[in-house]
Amino acid sequence: MFANDKTNANKIREIEISNIKMEMEKYKEIVPYIDLFLNMKDKDLIHIQKVMDMIDNLLEDRYDEVLNTSESGDRVSKKFKGYTDLIDIAGKLSEDDKRLLRCAAIYHDIGKSLIRARHGPEGADVIKDSGRKARKQFCNLGFRRPDLYFISDLIRFHDYLAMIGTGEVSYLIFAEVLSPVSNISLSVPTYANKFLNFLLLLN
Repeated sequence: MFANDKTNANKIREIEISNIKMEMEKYKEIVPYIDLFLNMKDKDLIHIQKVMDMIDNLLEDRYDEVLNTSESGDRVSKKFKGYTDLIDIAGKLSEDDKRLLRCAAIYHDIGKSLIRARHGPEGADVIKDSGRKARKQFCNLGFRRPDLYFISDLIRFHDYLAMIGTGEVSYLIFAEVLSPVSNISLSVPTYANKFLNFLLLLN
């Protein structure tokens, strides 16, 4: 029985991956860096899909779906302040910011196709140092260069909150995040709040 369940689960997974890759192939000339996604491990593509679903569910305040797409499997009370804070943050985002967040969700693990252990910095550099073709593709999708720098910073630091939560690192590592954010905020006062809010939603 359990062997059959495992076989069925593997078949479903193969279909999921096949569908994801077929969808990506369709947009090869439109969406930047599709080739990097196609080189990813299957489990990484599934993770990206789950994060994208989670973001969509948060933006629409679909509580039950948020639980279903949670990779931890933990049930969180709808009255839990952390959840209501996230919904509050998501509810205040403009349509442009929602697109920016979804884009960050899509690309947050892009670096895993390069150097897995350094996927945050590697992925950030891919987006920040985009060549002419990729910049044009991003521009055609409605993103400007400052948007790419913002997404790049999110990718660089997106794992920090998770690592603090698991005890892999101490809160001191967050100084690496706060230092550049604070510097940018001197010229753009709203940047720090926006950046940290996005970081919370991605985690």
